[in-house]
Amino acid sequence: MTMVAGKRLVLVLLFALVGAGSARAVPLLDFNIDAVHSSGASVSYAGGEEALTGEDISVDSAVGLSGPNAGTQLACVSCLLNFSTGPSIGTWLWGGAGSTFTLVGGISELGIAAGTTLLSGTLSEAQVVGIPSIGFNVLVTAFTTQLNEQLANFFGQSAFLSDGVTPAYYGGGINLAFFAPGSVFGNAFSTENGGAVLSGDIVVNAPEPASLLLLGTGLIGLGVARRRRQKRNSNTESQPS
Repeated sequence: MTMVAGKRLVLVLLFALVGAGSARAVPLLDFNIDAVHSSGASVSYAGGEEALTGEDISVDSAVGLSGPNAGTQLACVSCLLNFSTGPSIGTWLWGGAGSTFTLVGGISELGIAAGTTLLSGTLSEAQVVGIPSIGFNVLVTAFTTQLNEQLANFFGQSAFLSDGVTPAYYGGGINLAFFAPGSVFGNAFSTENGGAVLSGDIVVNAPEPASLLLLGTGLIGLGVARRRRQKRNSNTESQPS
């Protein structure tokens, strides 16, 4: 199987595994995880209840998938993905409690300087899937993140809710292929021991979950008020004149 075919497969896995959550929203941005990484790039797990960690994973570009500049590809300068999941909760499965997730770098075309935080948030449940036929494993996880304001505006979104102060939170997912020789389900592993971090994607989705939550709460409130009015009217009509 070719690397292109493999990447298509991991994208299918990404949306299949996190489809019940935020990844069902409309895609907004696709950050391409480079297949060429620095010597410091790694995906590691120390075993037991320890977290799964990713360090200095290179991201080379961002492509708009929706909005006024959909299809525009922006070079990501010195962009590095770092993450740490929650504790192990099963065989190659990690929980979201205590997780962190950042993408730091620059986008010259938007005047965003290197070292700027482009994405920052928390991971939900993460899973590593073994695919022996193509020789690597795939990390699949969903996340909730804030967006850099300049980046969000370029693709027709907002980094804040309607009050202009409260950060807007977006959903998304990460798939990341890596090779860790000798890794066995449930055991410790690291790509630093003769393995390699390969390619993948970071997909950011819109609309933002926080806005949807506020909208949903409002609709629930309207529904309750409507039912109360209907009940009140029904009681009034049933009273003898």
